[in-house]
Amino acid sequence: MPLKPKRLASGWLEPYTKNKKLKSGLIATYPRVEAKRDPDNPKHWYWAYKWEEKNSNAKSANGFVSRAVNVPVVKVEAVKTAIAFRWPVKKVLQYLRDELIE
Repeated sequence: MPLKPKRLASGWLEPYTKNKKLKSGLIATYPRVEAKRDPDNPKHWYWAYKWEEKNSNAKSANGFVSRAVNVPVVKVEAVKTAIAFRWPVKKVLQYLRDELIE
């Protein structure tokens, strides 16, 4: 039986928020949103591009560790497209660092 070709990992985007305690003692969630936070609006979230790497020092049973970098909101749609086109992690990271010239 032939071996399956190794698939290229593209990683994934993950939205998140940050909570900060204000001087008044109240907790504020960022990025600030006036109304209800919309899961489909990229401006309502901070974004992280995440991927897994094989690592001999990993504490997980499968030997993988997760890595992440922040994604500026202006690049979120382009990174979603890159993931859909199955770009390798290295190429996505080059794009995020403005090193990708095509």
